[in-house]
Amino acid sequence: MNTLRSSKDIEGFMTSAPRFYGPQGRIVKLALLDSQLNNRISNFNGIVITNLENETSAIYGLSELMGHEMISMNAIIENRYTDEFSTNLKETSHSLIKYTLDKLV
Repeated sequence: MNTLRSSKDIEGFMTSAPRFYGPQGRIVKLALLDSQLNNRISNFNGIVITNLENETSAIYGLSELMGHEMISMNAIIENRYTDEFSTNLKETSHSLIKYTLDKLV
Protein backbone atom coordinates (compact mmCIF):
# COMPACT_ATOMS: atom_id res chain seq x y z
CA MET A 1 0.00 0.00 0.00
CA ASN A 2 2.88 2.41 0.68
CA THR A 3 3.77 2.14 -3.02
CA LEU A 4 0.61 4.07 -3.89
CA ARG A 5 0.97 6.87 -1.34
CA SER A 6 1.85 10.45 -2.21
CA SER A 7 1.05 13.99 -1.10
CA LYS A 8 -1.92 13.98 -3.52
CA ASP A 9 -3.77 11.38 -1.46
CA ILE A 10 -6.57 11.97 0.98
CA GLU A 11 -6.34 9.10 3.42
CA GLY A 12 -9.52 7.87 4.97
CA PHE A 13 -11.95 5.03 5.18
CA MET A 14 -14.65 4.05 2.79
CA THR A 15 -17.85 2.54 3.99
CA SER A 16 -20.08 0.28 1.97
CA ALA A 17 -23.82 0.36 2.11
CA PRO A 18 -26.28 -2.05 0.56
CA ARG A 19 -28.39 -0.79 -2.29
CA PHE A 20 -27.70 2.32 -4.29
CA TYR A 21 -30.04 5.28 -4.01
CA GLY A 22 -30.93 5.62 -0.32
CA PRO A 23 -27.46 5.30 1.23
CA GLN A 24 -26.14 7.85 -1.24
CA GLY A 25 -28.88 10.33 -0.30
CA ARG A 26 -30.85 9.95 -3.51
CA ILE A 27 -34.61 10.03 -3.59
CA VAL A 28 -36.59 8.38 -6.37
CA LYS A 29 -40.17 7.79 -5.26
CA LEU A 30 -39.89 6.96 -1.57
CA ALA A 31 -38.56 9.09 1.25
CA LEU A 32 -35.26 8.10 2.81
CA LEU A 33 -35.49 5.95 5.91
CA ASP A 34 -32.74 8.03 7.53
CA SER A 35 -32.17 11.40 5.89
CA GLN A 36 -29.22 12.11 8.22
CA LEU A 37 -27.33 8.89 7.46
CA ASN A 38 -24.46 10.57 5.62
CA ASN A 39 -24.00 13.15 8.38
CA ARG A 40 -24.09 10.49 11.10
CA ILE A 41 -21.45 8.26 9.49
CA SER A 42 -19.09 10.98 8.22
CA ASN A 43 -17.13 10.60 11.46
CA PHE A 44 -17.57 7.24 13.14
CA ASN A 45 -15.84 6.94 16.53
CA GLY A 46 -13.12 9.36 15.39
CA ILE A 47 -12.60 7.59 12.05
CA VAL A 48 -13.14 9.90 9.07
CA ILE A 49 -15.24 8.29 6.35
CA THR A 50 -14.15 9.70 2.98
CA ASN A 51 -16.36 7.72 0.63
CA LEU A 52 -19.64 5.81 0.63
CA GLU A 53 -20.27 3.22 -2.03
CA ASN A 54 -21.76 -0.20 -2.55
CA GLU A 55 -19.43 -2.33 -4.68
CA THR A 56 -16.01 -2.45 -3.07
CA SER A 57 -16.95 -4.59 -0.08
CA ALA A 58 -17.80 -7.47 -2.41
CA ILE A 59 -14.47 -7.08 -4.23
CA TYR A 60 -12.57 -7.03 -0.92
CA GLY A 61 -14.43 -10.18 0.16
CA LEU A 62 -13.59 -12.02 -3.07
CA SER A 63 -9.99 -10.86 -2.83
CA GLU A 64 -9.67 -12.30 0.67
CA LEU A 65 -11.28 -15.60 -0.34
CA MET A 66 -8.89 -15.94 -3.29
CA GLY A 67 -5.76 -14.98 -1.33
CA HIS A 68 -5.15 -11.71 -3.21
CA GLU A 69 -4.03 -8.38 -1.84
CA MET A 70 -6.30 -5.48 -2.76
CA ILE A 71 -6.59 -1.76 -2.37
CA SER A 72 -9.23 0.55 -3.77
CA MET A 73 -8.42 3.93 -5.25
CA ASN A 74 -11.33 6.32 -5.64
CA ALA A 75 -11.81 9.39 -7.76
CA ILE A 76 -14.29 11.46 -5.83
CA ILE A 77 -16.54 12.90 -8.51
CA GLU A 78 -19.45 13.94 -6.31
CA ASN A 79 -18.82 15.23 -2.81
CA ARG A 80 -22.22 15.10 -1.20
CA TYR A 81 -20.96 16.67 2.03
CA THR A 82 -19.72 19.86 0.39
CA ASP A 83 -22.04 19.75 -2.65
CA GLU A 84 -18.99 19.93 -4.96
CA PHE A 85 -18.93 18.02 -8.24
CA SER A 86 -16.20 17.21 -10.71
CA THR A 87 -16.56 19.40 -13.78
CA ASN A 88 -14.70 16.90 -15.96
CA LEU A 89 -15.57 13.29 -15.07
CA LYS A 90 -13.44 11.82 -17.86
CA GLU A 91 -10.31 13.75 -16.83
CA THR A 92 -10.84 12.96 -13.14
CA SER A 93 -11.16 9.23 -13.89
CA HIS A 94 -8.25 9.12 -16.36
CA SER A 95 -6.04 11.06 -13.95
CA LEU A 96 -6.63 8.49 -11.19
CA ILE A 97 -6.01 5.57 -13.55
CA LYS A 98 -2.73 7.11 -14.78
CA TYR A 99 -1.66 7.98 -11.25
CA THR A 100 -2.31 4.45 -9.99
CA LEU A 101 -0.61 2.73 -12.94
CA ASP A 102 2.42 5.03 -12.68
CA LYS A 103 2.76 4.20 -8.98
CA LEU A 104 2.48 0.45 -9.60
CA VAL A 105 4.93 0.21 -12.49
